[in-house]
Amino acid sequence: MDHVLVGPLLPSDVDSIAELTPNGWNNIVPTHRFYTSNDFCYPHKICQNGTIIGLGTAISLGKSAWLAHIIVSDKHRNKGYGGTITEYLIKLMTEHYSCETISLIATEMGYPVYSKFGFTEVVDYLQYESDAFYDNDTISPNITQIKGNDIDGIIGLDERLTGENRRKVISQYFDDGYIYLAGKGIVGYYLPHLGEGHILSENEEAGIELLKLRLRTTKSVVIPAENSVCRKFLQDLGYKESVKGKRMAYGIELPCKLKTMYSRIGGHLG
Repeated sequence: MDHVLVGPLLPSDVDSIAELTPNGWNNIVPTHRFYTSNDFCYPHKICQNGTIIGLGTAISLGKSAWLAHIIVSDKHRNKGYGGTITEYLIKLMTEHYSCETISLIATEMGYPVYSKFGFTEVVDYLQYESDAFYDNDTISPNITQIKGNDIDGIIGLDERLTGENRRKVISQYFDDGYIYLAGKGIVGYYLPHLGEGHILSENEEAGIELLKLRLRTTKSVVIPAENSVCRKFLQDLGYKESVKGKRMAYGIELPCKLKTMYSRIGGHLG
């Protein structure tokens, strides 16, 4: 393998990385602007002779972390560079930030690399697609927009269901988000502009009702295979299923209730 340098990706680098976007992925530039503007994100680049040939980001959430957007340019693949940045980010999170668990979503190409470093399978993520938007004008009366006094309830719910402290991530998207109220409080939430439109709910009815709201404006959704209730709902509507990637983990297993996820954030945060 040729000599390369790994170092922080700077805000001034971001506009130059569009050409590294893999086929079938959304443009990686907006997400890397997010990474370079948030202090809990650690985006890095691999450079060869001053040219960026690869990328990788670690997202620190306290005791847990995520690896995201590990990319190597087409002409530099199969030379070990993906492993180089993966190993660098693992050491950064475990040795410098004391992370006990590192998660990621692996593509078919990345799976062997991550397995080599000790990541193990957690669950398949499944994509469901339709040719049309969900046709339903009725919104549950239990769904309401997020207000300031809902924030602590949402943060608490999120931590119970994910096993992670994601306050810094999700709190940026509350302004146009929704909650589902049942019994004594918040049992689910939907953040339309967090990644692909994130939905978590500890109540099955709430999860489906929030998903119905989301499907009015999008024709696809990605969920963990463990959410059998959501899978049946989508299958009954005729949505087509395909495997989108595998969630993998390194270190201590998170107490994550994957069946409560009705729409993931994205490949960078599950």
